[in-house]
Amino acid sequence: MANKSVRMAELKKNFMKHHEEGKTIKEIAELYNVSKRHIYTSLQDIADENNVSRESLLTNVHKKHKPLQNTKSAGQINPAEMKENFDGIINNAKIIIKKIDSILQEEIK
Repeated sequence: MANKSVRMAELKKNFMKHHEEGKTIKEIAELYNVSKRHIYTSLQDIADENNVSRESLLTNVHKKHKPLQNTKSAGQINPAEMKENFDGIINNAKIIIKKIDSILQEEIK
């Protein structure tokens, strides 16, 4: 493994790429075989070199979400079929409401 100064030079050079990929400081430290503390002490230099704030380097960029392996695509949505299904649901709800109304009317009498 290269000495620490060479590794830190590479780390500083590639830090922003890793940060934008969503890697944490811990993950970056493991990539370059340096301590997290060593990275934290270098953050201001990295920030200055890249015209960003140190605080922005402390926040994690969210990684892109990967779909679950067992999920399947829903396929194309057919708007006409969807409307037909929705209309059926509304009609069923209206029937249920009418039945409830008639039951309530019976109880009032």
